[in-house]
Amino acid sequence: MLNSKEKEINGSPSDSLHGDAENENENERKCLWVPDEEVTNCYSCNVVFNVRVRKHHCRACGNVFCSNCSDNKIKISEYSYSEKVRVCDRCFMERSSPQTLLLQEDLGARKQINQDLKKALSEKMAIVERFKTFLIEFDNEILNNTDSTDGSTDVISLLKRGEKGLKTLNEKIKNYDSIIEEQKNQLENLKMEKEQKMELNKILNLRNHEIQQKNINIKNLMKEKNDLALVKEESEGIIESYKKQVEKLIIRCNQLELEKKTYNKNDLNNFSMTNTSSSSYNQGSSFNLPSNGMSVSYTIADGPNEYMEDENCCNRCQRRMCNIM
Repeated sequence: MLNSKEKEINGSPSDSLHGDAENENENERKCLWVPDEEVTNCYSCNVVFNVRVRKHHCRACGNVFCSNCSDNKIKISEYSYSEKVRVCDRCFMERSSPQTLLLQEDLGARKQINQDLKKALSEKMAIVERFKTFLIEFDNEILNNTDSTDGSTDVISLLKRGEKGLKTLNEKIKNYDSIIEEQKNQLENLKMEKEQKMELNKILNLRNHEIQQKNINIKNLMKEKNDLALVKEESEGIIESYKKQVEKLIIRCNQLELEKKTYNKNDLNNFSMTNTSSSSYNQGSSFNLPSNGMSVSYTIADGPNEYMEDENCCNRCQRRMCNIM
Protein backbone atom coordinates (compact mmCIF):
# COMPACT_ATOMS: atom_id res chain seq x y z
CA MET A 1 0.00 0.00 0.00
CA LEU A 2 2.74 2.40 1.01
CA ASN A 3 4.88 1.43 -1.97
CA SER A 4 2.03 2.10 -4.36
CA LYS A 5 1.45 5.49 -2.75
CA GLU A 6 5.13 6.27 -2.96
CA LYS A 7 5.10 5.31 -6.62
CA GLU A 8 2.16 7.59 -7.21
CA ILE A 9 3.89 10.38 -5.32
CA ASN A 10 7.22 9.76 -6.99
CA GLY A 11 5.55 9.62 -10.40
CA SER A 12 3.62 12.84 -10.01
CA PRO A 13 6.61 15.22 -10.48
CA SER A 14 7.54 13.59 -13.77
CA ASP A 15 3.91 13.72 -14.88
CA SER A 16 3.76 17.38 -13.97
CA LEU A 17 6.92 18.07 -15.91
CA HIS A 18 5.52 16.12 -18.87
CA GLY A 19 2.30 18.14 -18.64
CA ASP A 20 4.23 21.39 -18.59
CA ALA A 21 6.13 20.34 -21.70
CA GLU A 22 2.87 19.51 -23.47
CA ASN A 23 1.41 22.90 -22.51
CA GLU A 24 4.49 24.63 -23.82
CA ASN A 25 4.22 22.72 -27.11
CA GLU A 26 0.55 23.64 -27.33
CA ASN A 27 1.40 27.28 -26.68
CA GLU A 28 4.01 27.14 -29.39
CA ARG A 29 1.44 25.69 -31.81
CA LYS A 30 -1.11 28.37 -30.92
CA CYS A 31 1.34 31.25 -30.82
CA LEU A 32 3.90 31.13 -33.59
CA TRP A 33 6.38 33.76 -32.53
CA VAL A 34 7.56 35.67 -35.62
CA PRO A 35 11.17 36.90 -35.39
CA ASP A 36 11.25 40.70 -35.56
CA GLU A 37 14.39 40.65 -37.73
CA GLU A 38 12.38 39.13 -40.59
CA VAL A 39 9.61 41.77 -40.46
CA THR A 40 9.88 45.25 -41.96
CA ASN A 41 6.18 46.27 -42.10
CA CYS A 42 3.27 46.18 -39.67
CA TYR A 43 1.19 43.01 -40.06
CA SER A 44 -2.05 45.03 -39.85
CA CYS A 45 -1.55 48.51 -41.37
CA ASN A 46 1.58 47.68 -43.38
CA VAL A 47 3.46 50.74 -42.10
CA VAL A 48 7.23 50.60 -42.47
CA PHE A 49 9.17 50.24 -39.22
CA ASN A 50 11.85 52.82 -38.49
CA VAL A 51 13.33 54.69 -35.55
CA ARG A 52 10.05 56.42 -34.76
CA VAL A 53 7.79 53.45 -35.54
CA ARG A 54 8.90 50.59 -33.34
CA LYS A 55 8.06 46.88 -33.52
CA HIS A 56 5.75 45.15 -31.01
CA HIS A 57 4.82 41.49 -30.76
CA CYS A 58 1.27 40.35 -30.13
CA ARG A 59 1.39 37.92 -27.20
CA ALA A 60 -1.67 36.07 -28.57
CA CYS A 61 -0.83 35.42 -32.25
CA GLY A 62 2.90 36.19 -32.24
CA ASN A 63 2.89 38.57 -35.23
CA VAL A 64 4.69 41.94 -35.28
CA PHE A 65 2.64 45.15 -35.19
CA CYS A 66 3.18 48.85 -34.75
CA SER A 67 2.21 50.61 -31.54
CA ASN A 68 -1.08 51.87 -33.00
CA CYS A 69 -2.21 48.38 -33.98
CA SER A 70 -1.20 46.75 -30.69
CA ASP A 71 -2.08 49.23 -27.95
CA ASN A 72 -4.51 46.88 -26.15
CA LYS A 73 -3.74 44.64 -23.15
CA ILE A 74 -5.65 41.61 -21.87
CA LYS A 75 -4.99 38.57 -19.70
CA ILE A 76 -4.14 35.36 -21.56
CA SER A 77 -4.31 32.60 -18.96
CA GLU A 78 -3.68 29.68 -21.31
CA TYR A 79 -0.26 31.09 -22.21
CA SER A 80 0.87 31.30 -18.58
CA TYR A 81 0.64 35.07 -18.42
CA SER A 82 -0.39 36.16 -14.94
CA GLU A 83 -0.73 39.83 -15.90
CA LYS A 84 -2.22 41.73 -18.83
CA VAL A 85 -0.05 41.63 -21.95
CA ARG A 86 0.07 43.48 -25.27
CA VAL A 87 -2.12 42.06 -28.09
CA CYS A 88 -3.12 43.22 -31.54
CA ASP A 89 -6.55 44.69 -32.30
CA ARG A 90 -7.84 41.53 -33.99
CA CYS A 91 -6.87 39.26 -31.08
CA PHE A 92 -8.27 41.79 -28.65
CA MET A 93 -11.66 41.72 -30.43
CA GLU A 94 -11.67 37.92 -30.56
CA ARG A 95 -10.80 37.52 -26.89
CA SER A 96 -13.00 40.33 -25.56
CA SER A 97 -16.36 38.51 -25.93
CA PRO A 98 -18.07 37.52 -22.62
CA GLN A 99 -17.91 33.78 -23.29
CA THR A 100 -14.28 33.96 -24.24
CA LEU A 101 -13.51 35.96 -21.11
CA LEU A 102 -15.36 33.48 -18.90
CA LEU A 103 -13.60 30.55 -20.52
CA GLN A 104 -10.29 32.29 -20.16
CA GLU A 105 -10.95 33.07 -16.52
CA ASP A 106 -12.06 29.48 -15.88
CA LEU A 107 -9.05 28.09 -17.67
CA GLY A 108 -6.80 30.55 -15.89
CA ALA A 109 -8.24 29.60 -12.50
CA ARG A 110 -7.90 25.88 -13.18
CA LYS A 111 -4.43 26.34 -14.50
CA GLN A 112 -3.49 28.41 -11.47
CA ILE A 113 -4.93 25.74 -9.17
CA ASN A 114 -3.03 23.03 -11.01
CA GLN A 115 0.13 25.05 -10.82
CA ASP A 116 -0.34 25.67 -7.10
CA LEU A 117 -1.03 21.98 -6.49
CA LYS A 118 1.98 20.93 -8.52
CA LYS A 119 4.14 23.45 -6.71
CA ALA A 120 2.90 22.32 -3.29
CA LEU A 121 3.32 18.67 -4.27
CA SER A 122 6.85 19.26 -5.53
CA GLU A 123 7.68 21.11 -2.31
CA LYS A 124 6.29 18.26 -0.21
CA MET A 125 8.18 15.72 -2.26
CA ALA A 126 11.35 17.75 -1.85
CA ILE A 127 10.76 17.79 1.91
CA VAL A 128 10.18 14.02 1.87
CA GLU A 129 13.36 13.49 -0.12
CA ARG A 130 15.35 15.69 2.24
CA PHE A 131 13.89 13.87 5.23
CA LYS A 132 14.69 10.54 3.61
CA THR A 133 18.26 11.69 2.97
CA PHE A 134 18.49 12.78 6.59
CA LEU A 135 17.22 9.39 7.76
CA ILE A 136 19.76 7.58 5.57
CA GLU A 137 22.60 9.74 6.89
CA PHE A 138 21.35 9.29 10.45
CA ASP A 139 21.11 5.53 9.92
CA ASN A 140 24.61 5.29 8.42
CA GLU A 141 26.60 7.86 10.38
CA ILE A 142 24.89 8.09 13.78
CA LEU A 143 23.51 4.58 14.19
CA ASN A 144 26.26 2.88 12.15
CA ASN A 145 23.80 0.59 10.37
CA THR A 146 25.86 0.29 7.21
CA ASP A 147 25.92 -3.51 7.57
CA SER A 148 22.24 -3.83 8.40
CA THR A 149 20.60 -7.11 7.30
CA ASP A 150 17.39 -5.28 6.42
CA GLY A 151 19.02 -3.02 3.84
CA SER A 152 15.73 -1.32 2.89
CA THR A 153 15.83 2.41 2.27
CA ASP A 154 12.11 3.18 2.36
CA VAL A 155 10.97 5.83 4.79
CA ILE A 156 9.05 3.45 7.10
CA SER A 157 12.02 1.12 7.57
CA LEU A 158 14.33 4.04 8.11
CA LEU A 159 11.94 5.50 10.70
CA LYS A 160 11.73 2.17 12.56
CA ARG A 161 15.50 1.77 12.60
CA GLY A 162 15.89 5.39 13.64
CA GLU A 163 13.42 4.97 16.51
CA LYS A 164 15.24 1.86 17.72
CA GLY A 165 18.58 3.60 17.38
CA LEU A 166 17.30 6.63 19.29
CA LYS A 167 16.30 4.42 22.22
CA THR A 168 19.80 2.96 22.27
CA LEU A 169 21.27 6.43 22.06
CA ASN A 170 19.10 7.62 24.93
CA GLU A 171 20.36 4.78 27.10
CA LYS A 172 23.94 5.62 26.17
CA ILE A 173 23.27 9.28 26.91
CA LYS A 174 21.95 8.37 30.36
CA ASN A 175 25.09 6.35 31.01
CA TYR A 176 27.19 9.23 29.80
CA ASP A 177 25.24 11.60 32.06
CA SER A 178 26.04 9.45 35.09
CA ILE A 179 29.70 9.30 34.05
CA ILE A 180 29.75 13.06 33.53
CA GLU A 181 28.20 13.58 36.97
CA GLU A 182 30.89 11.41 38.55
CA GLN A 183 33.54 13.33 36.66
CA LYS A 184 32.04 16.60 37.89
CA ASN A 185 32.17 15.36 41.50
CA GLN A 186 35.77 14.28 41.05
CA LEU A 187 36.54 17.64 39.50
CA GLU A 188 34.99 19.44 42.48
CA ASN A 189 37.07 17.32 44.85
CA LEU A 190 40.17 18.10 42.84
CA LYS A 191 39.33 21.80 42.97
CA MET A 192 38.97 21.62 46.76
CA GLU A 193 42.28 19.78 47.05
CA LYS A 194 43.86 22.35 44.78
CA GLU A 195 42.57 25.20 46.95
CA GLN A 196 43.86 23.47 50.09
CA LYS A 197 47.25 22.94 48.48
CA MET A 198 47.31 26.56 47.39
CA GLU A 199 46.61 27.63 50.98
CA LEU A 200 49.36 25.31 52.21
CA ASN A 201 51.69 26.74 49.59
CA LYS A 202 50.92 30.24 50.82
CA ILE A 203 51.66 29.20 54.40
CA LEU A 204 54.86 27.47 53.30
CA ASN A 205 55.90 30.54 51.35
CA LEU A 206 55.36 32.68 54.44
CA ARG A 207 57.33 30.22 56.54
CA ASN A 208 60.09 30.15 53.96
CA HIS A 209 60.17 33.93 53.96
CA GLU A 210 60.40 33.93 57.75
CA ILE A 211 63.17 31.31 57.64
CA GLN A 212 65.06 33.33 55.05
CA GLN A 213 64.67 36.44 57.19
CA LYS A 214 65.90 34.54 60.23
CA ASN A 215 68.84 33.21 58.25
CA ILE A 216 69.69 36.76 57.23
CA ASN A 217 69.43 37.85 60.86
CA ILE A 218 71.61 34.91 61.92
CA LYS A 219 74.19 35.87 59.31
CA ASN A 220 74.14 39.44 60.57
CA LEU A 221 74.48 38.21 64.15
CA MET A 222 77.35 35.94 63.16
CA LYS A 223 79.03 38.87 61.49
CA GLU A 224 78.51 41.00 64.59
CA LYS A 225 79.78 38.11 66.70
CA ASN A 226 82.91 37.85 64.59
CA ASP A 227 83.39 41.60 64.80
CA LEU A 228 82.95 41.46 68.57
CA ALA A 229 85.39 38.55 68.73
CA LEU A 230 87.94 40.65 66.87
CA VAL A 231 87.27 43.58 69.19
CA LYS A 232 87.58 41.21 72.14
CA GLU A 233 90.92 39.91 70.88
CA GLU A 234 92.15 43.44 70.33
CA SER A 235 90.88 44.46 73.78
CA GLU A 236 92.51 41.43 75.36
CA GLY A 237 95.77 42.36 73.64
CA ILE A 238 95.47 45.93 74.89
CA ILE A 239 94.61 44.74 78.40
CA GLU A 240 97.53 42.34 78.33
CA SER A 241 99.84 45.14 77.30
CA TYR A 242 98.37 47.29 80.10
CA LYS A 243 99.00 44.50 82.56
CA LYS A 244 102.61 44.17 81.45
CA GLN A 245 103.16 47.89 81.75
CA VAL A 246 101.43 47.98 85.14
CA GLU A 247 103.67 45.16 86.31
CA LYS A 248 106.67 47.09 85.06
CA LEU A 249 105.36 50.20 86.81
CA ILE A 250 104.87 48.28 90.05
CA ILE A 251 108.42 46.99 89.83
CA ARG A 252 109.61 50.49 89.05
CA CYS A 253 107.62 51.90 91.95
CA ASN A 254 109.20 49.39 94.26
CA GLN A 255 112.60 50.40 92.97
CA LEU A 256 111.72 54.03 93.47
CA GLU A 257 110.59 53.30 97.01
CA LEU A 258 113.92 51.72 97.72
CA GLU A 259 115.73 54.62 96.15
CA LYS A 260 113.58 57.02 98.16
CA LYS A 261 114.47 55.27 101.38
CA THR A 262 118.11 55.36 100.39
CA TYR A 263 117.80 59.01 99.50
CA ASN A 264 116.16 59.83 102.82
CA LYS A 265 119.01 58.12 104.66
CA ASN A 266 121.54 60.10 102.69
CA ASP A 267 119.59 63.25 103.35
CA LEU A 268 119.70 62.64 107.08
CA ASN A 269 123.44 61.99 106.95
CA ASN A 270 124.10 65.23 105.08
CA PHE A 271 121.77 67.30 107.30
CA SER A 272 124.73 68.61 109.23
CA MET A 273 126.10 70.54 106.28
CA THR A 274 126.02 74.31 106.14
CA ASN A 275 122.79 76.23 105.48
CA THR A 276 124.11 77.65 102.25
CA SER A 277 125.09 74.37 100.73
CA SER A 278 121.93 72.77 102.15
CA SER A 279 119.71 75.43 100.64
CA SER A 280 121.46 75.21 97.26
CA TYR A 281 121.19 71.47 97.36
CA ASN A 282 117.51 71.66 98.20
CA GLN A 283 116.89 74.17 95.39
CA GLY A 284 118.70 71.95 92.91
CA SER A 285 116.80 68.87 93.96
CA SER A 286 113.48 70.69 93.87
CA PHE A 287 114.22 71.96 90.39
CA ASN A 288 115.56 68.76 88.87
CA LEU A 289 113.78 66.03 90.80
CA PRO A 290 110.01 66.12 90.94
CA SER A 291 108.17 64.08 93.48
CA ASN A 292 108.04 60.37 92.80
CA GLY A 293 104.25 60.26 93.17
CA MET A 294 103.67 62.84 90.45
CA SER A 295 106.00 61.05 88.06
CA VAL A 296 104.25 57.76 88.56
CA SER A 297 100.82 59.37 88.06
CA TYR A 298 101.97 61.00 84.83
CA THR A 299 103.34 57.74 83.55
CA ILE A 300 100.13 55.83 84.27
CA ALA A 301 97.95 58.60 82.79
CA ASP A 302 99.82 58.39 79.51
CA GLY A 303 98.73 54.77 79.08
CA PRO A 304 100.77 51.83 77.86
CA ASN A 305 103.58 52.59 75.49
CA GLU A 306 105.57 49.68 74.22
CA TYR A 307 107.80 51.76 71.99
CA MET A 308 109.97 53.93 74.22
CA GLU A 309 112.46 56.16 72.52
CA ASP A 310 115.07 55.34 75.12
CA GLU A 311 115.16 52.95 78.06
CA ASN A 312 116.66 55.69 80.26
CA CYS A 313 114.03 58.34 79.41
CA CYS A 314 110.29 58.77 79.99
CA ASN A 315 107.74 60.43 77.76
CA ARG A 316 106.74 62.99 80.40
CA CYS A 317 109.91 64.89 81.03
CA GLN A 318 111.66 64.17 77.72
CA ARG A 319 115.02 64.25 79.48
CA ARG A 320 117.89 61.94 79.25
CA MET A 321 117.60 61.04 82.89
CA CYS A 322 114.75 61.64 85.33
CA ASN A 323 113.85 60.65 88.86
CA ILE A 324 111.34 58.09 87.65
CA MET A 325 113.91 56.24 85.60
